[in-house]
Amino acid sequence: MIENKKILKKNNSDTNFLEVISILKTNKINYWLGHGTLLGIIRDNNLIEWDHDIDIAVWASEVSQEKILKIMEKENYILREGYGIKSPDLSFNKKGGRIVDFNFYEISKTEKDEEIAQILWPVPKNYLMKLIHALSEAGSYNGKHKLMINSLSLFKIFFMYLKNLCIKKGIFYKMQGYSEPVRFIEKIKKINFNGLTINVPSQPEEYLKYLYGNDWRVPKKKFVWYKDGASVVSNK
Repeated sequence: MIENKKILKKNNSDTNFLEVISILKTNKINYWLGHGTLLGIIRDNNLIEWDHDIDIAVWASEVSQEKILKIMEKENYILREGYGIKSPDLSFNKKGGRIVDFNFYEISKTEKDEEIAQILWPVPKNYLMKLIHALSEAGSYNGKHKLMINSLSLFKIFFMYLKNLCIKKGIFYKMQGYSEPVRFIEKIKKINFNGLTINVPSQPEEYLKYLYGNDWRVPKKKFVWYKDGASVVSNK
């Protein structure tokens, strides 16, 4: 425990990051750190200050959502509410640290027979559906314009009904996520991050260049993954 506190202080990290790495090691889960978490560690030797989640990636063929859920709940992490249908990711809260996201990647092939690693989430398909979703959470909503949204909590039940109706009619969601060449993440290596051993893709710089472009070393506080990410795919 004392050693963990030393690592925590040295990393200028948060408790959930340190704890989840330990949990994964204890349970022998094959994982790698991805996207914003990997970017901060490789570029800055730190977690990105304005990035509020920890990106953990696993292969769906190797570990089930049920197993991760059981492990995390045992450690007092709370599963965050999703958009209402089964999604290929899990997201957890625990007081005192960042959100912990698990992304379950699957392998498929392109028309050119290239192997890709892919993960797609169901997300509201347009601005109207995003607004309906936000209003269905009025009173506990914590996103953009939260003061205005939460002031309309009286209408929450109506918008919950409207959201469920749109889901049933198949007009609420589109699928959006990441699609990346398998070669970037098929091999994982261990590195020392300020005294903490972590798993990352074997060629992290090349992977980050693919994800964020040639200027990946330049911090971009206003980066929006679904608008700016090179690996983002979406079915309109």
